[in-house]
Amino acid sequence: MKTEFPYNDTHYWEQLRESISGVTEWSPNILAAELHHIKQLQNDKPLKSTPDQRYEKLLKLFQECEEFDGEKGRAWGGVPFVGENEDFPKIVYWFMKYTLPHIARLLLVELPRVFPDDIPLVDGINSSHLSLSKLQCASLLAMAFFGANTAKCQPLPAGMYQDLLNFDSWIGNPSYSSKAKFFMLMNYFERSRIEIKDEKFEVHRLKLSKQPSLSDWESSKTHLANFTVCDKGGITVSCGADVLQVDFANEYIGGGVLHMGAVQEEIMFSVCPELLTSLMFCSVMAKDEALVLVNAERIARWTGYNTGFKFAGDYVESSSGVCRVAIDANCYGWGMGSIEQYSDEMLLRELNKALVGFDHGFPSPTADVATGNWGCGAFGGSIQLKSMLQWCAASVAGRNVRYFTFGDKNCESLEEIVQDLSQQSVTVGKLMGTILQYCRIYYGKGGDKLGSLFNYITTVLL
Repeated sequence: MKTEFPYNDTHYWEQLRESISGVTEWSPNILAAELHHIKQLQNDKPLKSTPDQRYEKLLKLFQECEEFDGEKGRAWGGVPFVGENEDFPKIVYWFMKYTLPHIARLLLVELPRVFPDDIPLVDGINSSHLSLSKLQCASLLAMAFFGANTAKCQPLPAGMYQDLLNFDSWIGNPSYSSKAKFFMLMNYFERSRIEIKDEKFEVHRLKLSKQPSLSDWESSKTHLANFTVCDKGGITVSCGADVLQVDFANEYIGGGVLHMGAVQEEIMFSVCPELLTSLMFCSVMAKDEALVLVNAERIARWTGYNTGFKFAGDYVESSSGVCRVAIDANCYGWGMGSIEQYSDEMLLRELNKALVGFDHGFPSPTADVATGNWGCGAFGGSIQLKSMLQWCAASVAGRNVRYFTFGDKNCESLEEIVQDLSQQSVTVGKLMGTILQYCRIYYGKGGDKLGSLFNYITTVLL
């Protein structure tokens, strides 16, 4: 199976190209009209809405934009001063006059040129590795900006891939988190207008050659690795290319990034837009798989989380080659019941998922892993349990851990238990044996009156 492109449909592509190339001067209303026309080309029946109705929020967003007030010489997208004593240009004027024609060129000219053939899907069967130039990434994102991707381009079989890579919800309904994502996308395209680096973005699909059993984990003689609790900062903002950064992923890479989602994975993909291209090629992850995403550049600052997520300006990375690993925790928060995470089956699943995410050579075999409360938000995971499982997996993989708490009060006793276990030179096997004892009692009693995992570990091992 391969990824298809919209220009494979000659009739559709010619109509789209004629329409966009016919624009001599862009404006918010003309952009709305073109986006609406592209949607009409993809539908057999006439659309019920007008461009003004369909893109009402987008037009309002442009009207609300204010003048820039960034650092001297560099602000949104690196836009320079018009003159030494002049203000920054308004975002709408600059975007319409300079950035949007660049996006149109990426779609109409560069996309067919840099993708003369279809690309194999990174599904572990057709391919386990994909390398894209930065220009290829920009061209794919330009296609998504104009919503030019059609249902014919959706990889098969159905249900194995993310939603079609189009930014319809960001552009057609830019509210809450989508507004921040749209500004970051604008920032990305302005950056790419100024410079597209001669570098590669890579995707590697990893799979365990052999899955350890719970007995293997319980008998491990490996000593626990160094574990540093970080109460300030975060994975994306505090770590560089020398650290393996964990993406708290959905099994469908990117999670809810194309919609309203704005938690850890969606924020990572929004501030590093090149990551979004992986949605086109990567099928759903199996329980023994992980995805390593290499050299996606971060281009934005942000504040807030979820509905408070906001774009906070341009960002320039000090180094390239950042490695991020996507591992999907099992979900216990949407009807399955959090008690299930203490079963043998789920313990083994999470241990081996973390292991495949940590046991490889990116960015080096012994580079620290930066992680945190993986699967402990909406997915309903226990911070005490998940932190210990990740510690065991990282130790077996030969990596030290930098654990970011994100200010969660449920991490308050984490540093104390880590210090105590480290001082006693506890092995992975001993810790896992204790965790298994606890979980089997807890699971058998339905979670009733056993106390916390950390207290149990302290009683048994310390």
